[in-house]
Amino acid sequence: MNDMELIKNWRKYNGFGQAEAAKVLGYANYQSICNFETGKRKVPNQIKQLIKYQMKSKQSEKQNG
Repeated sequence: MNDMELIKNWRKYNGFGQAEAAKVLGYANYQSICNFETGKRKVPNQIKQLIKYQMKSKQSEKQNG
């Protein structure tokens, strides 16, 4: 999964719009998320690690029910 897919999948998995995702990740507005999703801007490593950790944790919670 590339960076663009990672952030978009994470956002949709959590039911966030771009503006809400931006707020959760500490960005001022939706434009940063849009730029990540279209490849205009590289997703910072800290954000990628945070997203991967959160998605892995939620998947573990579902499996352990």
